[in-house]
Amino acid sequence: MKRNISNILQLLHKSDTLLSYYYRPAVSKWIFILSFIIISLFYDFQQILFLRPQGLHQWRQCDGLSITMNYYKENLSFFNPAVHSMEADEGKSGHTISEFPLVYYLTGNIWKLTGHKEYIFRLIDLLLVFFGLFAFFRLCEEI
Repeated sequence: MKRNISNILQLLHKSDTLLSYYYRPAVSKWIFILSFIIISLFYDFQQILFLRPQGLHQWRQCDGLSITMNYYKENLSFFNPAVHSMEADEGKSGHTISEFPLVYYLTGNIWKLTGHKEYIFRLIDLLLVFFGLFAFFRLCEEI
């Protein structure tokens, strides 16, 4: 039993040495970016970006687009999101409670510059995921 533990510890020490030998921080971020691009192409993100709301989360995607559209067309304030359903305030408005509306507000303001293009919404979500994963990757590098 002690011999097995000793062998495992030696193997772990060798793998740690190999990892430190092959690991290059200057190259690792480019490997991460290249991996993200390859995975995105593998999952056909270049086609998914341009699709209308669909699938299991279609309802949620439509709600997000509705809030964004109201920021775009109605010039609502940041803390006053609304959907196209007029069920709030006894049928008087579509004001709603939502999560922090930063993505919707940002996308609505970008639409004011580019026009209504739904792929921009998905592109912003994809960029948020990328930067979040990249930040997590860099955090793990520091450990």
